[in-house]
Amino acid sequence: MQPHVTILMASYNGAEFISDQLTSIAAQTHIHWRLVIGDDGSTDETKEVIASFCESNPKLEIHLVNGPRKGSNSNFCNLLQHVPKACDYIAFADQDDVWFPDKLGRAISHLEEIKGPALYGSRTTLVDDNSEVIGGSARPRHPLSFRNALVQNVFGGNTCVLNRAGFEVLARAQNGGYMFDWYLYQLMAGADAALIFDQEPSLFYRQHSLNQIGANQGWRARLRRARLMVSGEFCRWNSQNIHALWRDRALLTQQNQKLLYGFMLLQRVSGIAGLIQLRRLHLYRQGPLGQAGLILAGLFGKI
Repeated sequence: MQPHVTILMASYNGAEFISDQLTSIAAQTHIHWRLVIGDDGSTDETKEVIASFCESNPKLEIHLVNGPRKGSNSNFCNLLQHVPKACDYIAFADQDDVWFPDKLGRAISHLEEIKGPALYGSRTTLVDDNSEVIGGSARPRHPLSFRNALVQNVFGGNTCVLNRAGFEVLARAQNGGYMFDWYLYQLMAGADAALIFDQEPSLFYRQHSLNQIGANQGWRARLRRARLMVSGEFCRWNSQNIHALWRDRALLTQQNQKLLYGFMLLQRVSGIAGLIQLRRLHLYRQGPLGQAGLILAGLFGKI
């Protein structure tokens, strides 16, 4: 029998695209899955679209639950409570993407031989509102690690799959910080989980005006993110993640607990002291522009 996968999807006012996503999940070559959708109080036709899809596909195991109405991060954290003990893998889904048919099967093939905690993610193919291809997500240039995770998110949550051991680590954490997928990368890296990044895209990632973050594709997007870092916006987001990590530090290795403490000290300094501490910790982002933004953020105390 195929291993069992629980798919967790957060929805909010997604009526325009969610039917395409549900159809793509139903078309997975790996068929042993259940989908739990947490709707965060949609005011459009999202619930009706889901209900209609379930009525047309009665053999599919799809459950709709109420979200906490506190945003997508809290919605995903709440969905963790709906993962059964008999589940082997946990996948996360956005409401507006389109999965490739082998998405789940490919993730499992990468994870199935790993005994300890493991996190899988992949590149994505970017599409616009009309499903026209507009590019691809970036490839990591440097190793995935806690030193990278503290200052950059590489794992798009819409591609992420955890094995059971990885989920057990996540389930022991108190919540997901400010940005769930970034915290997931930080927590798994800090806990010394296996980090697997598939260079082949696993889904169409839809880019539109309602994306919470969007893909880091093209110089314009990279410049925007560099500005967010230098302005302190990323600092504000990550500070909440770091607060959550410190509270859950018992889940991290001793070495990474020390690194986390050093990072918290870095957030309190600027100027030459900031640059010295940044160099001492060996933190890095994946691209040269991002690394330059990190150095400027360290200089101006915006990390």
